[in-house]
Amino acid sequence: MSSTKLNSLTAELAVDLYRRIEDRDALAFLGFLIDHPDQQFASEHMQQELSFEEHKQVALSAYAIGEVAESLGLPRPWAEGQKGYIMPAANAGLLGQARASTGAHR
Repeated sequence: MSSTKLNSLTAELAVDLYRRIEDRDALAFLGFLIDHPDQQFASEHMQQELSFEEHKQVALSAYAIGEVAESLGLPRPWAEGQKGYIMPAANAGLLGQARASTGAHR
């Protein structure tokens, strides 16, 4: 994934993306990354922090958000690899504003 594509998120798209996510676990996953910009977390750590019973809930949450992002022509708003997930501060800021504008407190 190119960094140009990763940075294609706009305020309008962030609101659209956030509003389309219906899964509670996915919202918790996204909220965690929003609240911890530029910090990398292993999926095992996220499972523990989010109180997910099963490790697969982390992957399923990422997948659900990725599907919504793809439907909007966007990449996932974070980078991921062997060492975990990390959301750039710019994307975290836009999605944090989107979260606030929807009245969500997750």
